[in-house]
Amino acid sequence: MGFVRLSLSVFIAAVSAWAYPGWESKVPNGSVYGCNTCHDTDMFGSDFNEAGNQWTSALAAADSDGDGYANGVELLDPDGTWSEGDPDPGDPADVTNPDDPEDATPGFGE
Repeated sequence: MGFVRLSLSVFIAAVSAWAYPGWESKVPNGSVYGCNTCHDTDMFGSDFNEAGNQWTSALAAADSDGDGYANGVELLDPDGTWSEGDPDPGDPADVTNPDDPEDATPGFGE
């Protein structure tokens, strides 16, 4: 029974860490942090999944990592108007990670 639990735990951990190549193009400036945009802590990744794996105005307005900055502010699309295939908004140097509560620029977006 212990082996089954261990195997199941390893399988669940592997599935949780799975990243889909190319999915960083589904959010504005997703290429700045690549897979870590969703999988640094999986807070933003979970919200992105709940949004149907697409960028929405509701996802842009949410603060997935709880750092006080909306996902859209961190990814430079505060209104959530960017669509997959559009050029990335803003300067990539100003992007912060919506999945990392330690990665926020004080005063950014104000």
